[in-house]
Amino acid sequence: NCPLLSPADELIDASGCVLLPGLVNAHTHAAMTLFRGSADDMELQPWLEEKIWPVERRLTPEDVHWGTMLAIAEMLRAGVTCFNDMYHFPEAGARAAIETGIRMCPSGVLLGFLPDAEDLLREAVAFCEEFREAGDGRITPMLAPHAPYTCPRPMLEKVIAA
Repeated sequence: NCPLLSPADELIDASGCVLLPGLVNAHTHAAMTLFRGSADDMELQPWLEEKIWPVERRLTPEDVHWGTMLAIAEMLRAGVTCFNDMYHFPEAGARAAIETGIRMCPSGVLLGFLPDAEDLLREAVAFCEEFREAGDGRITPMLAPHAPYTCPRPMLEKVIAA
């Protein structure tokens, strides 16, 4: 007899249950689900330099799409309804999110020490413009410098100005 319910609404007895809003995963590289178990006994820097980065150089947008789809399935199963993702081919990840209906804040990887860092920033800005409000507003693209140790101050200032 709740006055807030209309006749078309369904009443669910949730006695003994906890009702939570959707969870947010604030730090992902979703497509890296493809690398799960790959030399996971190594220290971070050798793992990146010897195992991950060489493989990432050969990834295609389709690889990123399907790796992100796997991550999205796992996140949705765990109650995650929004995630922040920084990875290569952000448009492929964003398309996976659009296809599944999950909310996503995608960004490409901005590394200030690369020779083409300024080109990558221009591409990232174009990506943000193209995908702003995509997926009925569920996609919120971002500019995401990787970290202070990989993006010197001049690069961070260019990101802020963009």
